[in-house]
Amino acid sequence: MLKENLYTKKPLTFNSDGKFRIMLFSDLHGVPNHDPRLKRGITAMVEAEKPDLVFFNGDQMYGLETHEQVQNYLEDVTEVLEKNNIPWAHVYGNHDSEAGLSRDEQQKIYESFPNCLSKRGPDDIGGVGNFSLPIMSSDKCKIAFCIWGLDSREYIGAFDDEFSIKATNGYKTVLPKPFYNGTYYDLIRFEQVMWYYNSSKELEKHNGAKIPALMFFHIALPEHKLIHLNPVETAMTGDFNEQVCCAETNSGMFTAVLQRGDVKGIYVGHDHNNNYEGTYAGVRLGFDGAMGFNSYGMDGETETERSSCRGCRIFEINESDCANYKTRFIKVNDYINVEDLS
Repeated sequence: MLKENLYTKKPLTFNSDGKFRIMLFSDLHGVPNHDPRLKRGITAMVEAEKPDLVFFNGDQMYGLETHEQVQNYLEDVTEVLEKNNIPWAHVYGNHDSEAGLSRDEQQKIYESFPNCLSKRGPDDIGGVGNFSLPIMSSDKCKIAFCIWGLDSREYIGAFDDEFSIKATNGYKTVLPKPFYNGTYYDLIRFEQVMWYYNSSKELEKHNGAKIPALMFFHIALPEHKLIHLNPVETAMTGDFNEQVCCAETNSGMFTAVLQRGDVKGIYVGHDHNNNYEGTYAGVRLGFDGAMGFNSYGMDGETETERSSCRGCRIFEINESDCANYKTRFIKVNDYINVEDLS
């Protein structure tokens, strides 16, 4: 497990000035003949912000059925990354494997790109794409930071079937009066939580110190709701524009992160018009707004209004104080003319 967790196709290292910058894109929702503004927006934002790593946080595609369609689409939206040798990685969202290709089939396509650092992850735990990406210190003597990617799965029906959940008066996991919003989304499995927990301990032992980290996956944890419910107490920034569509059953992921004490922030996508973040129990919890133009956005009569929450989240990490990273959400409206539909 240690060997796989330490491996990256290309090394990630803090720059000589002690800085490392990550761009997080979520919910591209690429479809056949996808909106050309998607590529224009990604290209313009990457060229302007010059990231050291780009991470795609699920729902990269929706309705792509064949190997050729997926290959061509990924070549298009990652052209600026491949051309400039910018490392990138991804996790899956609930829509990614609905059209035809399984996650395992897609994973082979992703990993065929020279600058894609994504890893399939262990075969004996749930999901495809559970992995770590260690980032070395500028002197390359130790791991200074880490990125954790997890597969947050798809819909709760799969959980009900996998564990033979019996119906209660016609209802299974999601009851008429739920803890949260009663949405039918899946959850990170316990073996995934344990994989992170044990891998984190192993990496700490190897490194001789706990490794500050960010964690990325697609579907929010229930704890993400606490930020907008307590905006003052959590020092919330950003926009809350729609209900948080988290799983109804709590995976325990947040508790594991609290106990390990290495992950400083957990960021998700899925809820297209939310881009807020705040701190709960010492861990920053946040959203990345959707980037895609072939999916829902904000209400409005103009493309500018409908795209007012489209964009990506930037993380700026300083090697001398990795735990106190800076992050901000940037809007695609500021980088391209979204009224130009050509």
